[in-house]
Amino acid sequence: MNFRKLVLVFFLDIVLVVSFFVYLVQEQQGIFREESKRDAQLRSVLVRQMFSHLVKSGKEIDDSLLKVIVDSTNLDYVALLGGGKLLHWASKYEGFLPVESFEEIKPGRVRLIELPDYSIVEFSFYLDSTMVICGFSDEPFSKLTRITVYGMAFLVAVLLIIFGITTFSFYFLDRKLKERELILVKEEEKAKYFRELAGFSSQVAHEIKNPLNSISMAIQLAKQKGLSEDLLKIIECEANRLNSIVQRFSSVSKGIETHLEEVDLTKVVSDVITDAKGLATAYGVKIEFNANGFSQKVKTDPLLLKQALFNIIKNAIEAFEGVFREEKVVKVNLKKEKRKVVISIEDNGSGMTDEEVKRAFDLFYSTKSQGMGLGLSVVRRIMDALGGEVRLVSKKGEGTKVELILTHG
Repeated sequence: MNFRKLVLVFFLDIVLVVSFFVYLVQEQQGIFREESKRDAQLRSVLVRQMFSHLVKSGKEIDDSLLKVIVDSTNLDYVALLGGGKLLHWASKYEGFLPVESFEEIKPGRVRLIELPDYSIVEFSFYLDSTMVICGFSDEPFSKLTRITVYGMAFLVAVLLIIFGITTFSFYFLDRKLKERELILVKEEEKAKYFRELAGFSSQVAHEIKNPLNSISMAIQLAKQKGLSEDLLKIIECEANRLNSIVQRFSSVSKGIETHLEEVDLTKVVSDVITDAKGLATAYGVKIEFNANGFSQKVKTDPLLLKQALFNIIKNAIEAFEGVFREEKVVKVNLKKEKRKVVISIEDNGSGMTDEEVKRAFDLFYSTKSQGMGLGLSVVRRIMDALGGEVRLVSKKGEGTKVELILTHG
């Protein structure tokens, strides 16, 4: 379900819930009004009996007596009409009688007077020739109605919030699942690509290996027969180069098997730097190593880690090809970050463009004229096999920084 449809469904649900809420409020108000009317009728009977008793007892009915009746019966007001005129009255509204016209009053009929905060239920009856008008507020019912409305509104708001959170959570979860599915599809395509490449690489390695063996045997025979040393060196050099190509293709085609053990990471890095010093000298590059006091052992495969690290340092050194700087430096740092160990290799060589950085780990992609584009791809595969990761940042003309990250502890 896309986002627009989800929002539409959400708002339709809001309309339905609000409509149902309004219906419930109206129903509740109707119930309270009916209760008010029944209460009015009951009070009407009680007040009628009270006035009948007063008439029979011969007491004079005046404003003060009506005030007592208002206070004792919880009425809002009482008024006596005779000949269409107001004779006596009492009200709890401090001298205010909420009656606009006496002509509209019909004995025996219940009338509802709407006020801003509540309503007044008014009823009237004849007592001999005098008409008695009584009114009382439905304030308790109005308060109960308001409490009910507020309670329902709060409940509806909570339901809408819960539904909204659930709906959008479902949307984002669905989105994440689709993204994950897309990643899995890409990984499957990548795995298929590597399987096909593995078959191709194995075939290439097989085809090259046989001539290599023949060349090696020929060199041995040639040495025995005393052929030119220079020619033999050329043949041997090219044979070694072919053998290196075979090994590199083989490293791509084969699955990586790890043999984990506790190793001194500082020594592993130092050994690789020692191996790379010859190449660094040839390029006029200085390698600086800072272990930052790191002395703990790390569980990893030392041979694979050395292979990955050597590839990165070799790339860093070769990045100075055609670069003229006063100081050519490759800085190797070892540091711990929480539960991870980071080996960073930073150079001030030629650097890469943003597009080159994006494609740096692609198989067979290389910025070097003689490069095969296998080095960084193999590094990533090694780091994946070791449960780590590799990060690369670079800026053209300034240099490159690569981080090999291993889990530790």
